[in-house]
Amino acid sequence: MISAFRRTNLRPFALLLLISLAVTLSFYFGRRHSGSLISAFVGDLNQVSSNYDAAIQSGIHGNSYPAEFNKLFPGDQNIISYYTGGAGAPAWTSSAGLYGRYVFRMHLSIALDRSRTNIISYGPPTFYLYELPKITFSSNSNPYIQINQITTFSTQTWAQLLEAKGDFTVLGIVLKTNEPVKGFKDNWNRF
Repeated sequence: MISAFRRTNLRPFALLLLISLAVTLSFYFGRRHSGSLISAFVGDLNQVSSNYDAAIQSGIHGNSYPAEFNKLFPGDQNIISYYTGGAGAPAWTSSAGLYGRYVFRMHLSIALDRSRTNIISYGPPTFYLYELPKITFSSNSNPYIQINQITTFSTQTWAQLLEAKGDFTVLGIVLKTNEPVKGFKDNWNRF
């Protein structure tokens, strides 16, 4: 299973962390610079967020695997994990919810330019198809998502699926197109 934080979920936490750090530093170094420290951290966070968005857009457009995936499955979710490169090499993941029951993902390594706004190279992609046949909720409203991996494949099979315009029957896979799972829409992107 591939897991990653959605940028939209991580952004408020990162902002709070940076503000906490700025406040701590202001007590350590004196109060006179606290406002400028907070402004600097928020400005840096906004710049990183803007650069991240530009990098996502560079992946979605053009002649790349992410662009093909996004054209075939519009409205999907795209993330870059390890975007800054500080804890690991950057990687791209696109995910699409299908028929209220399935999640189709593409994962590949990427390299970013120096400004971290453009993807300059891609590694070979791996594709994953999962079925989420049951979603239940615990007493604290957290979902328990049953996950069945249906298949994994690489570029040659992707080319067949792309040529078939996303029809998985070309791969010998028949999807249940009219049996949506309760809770799928709000929870498919949580796993």
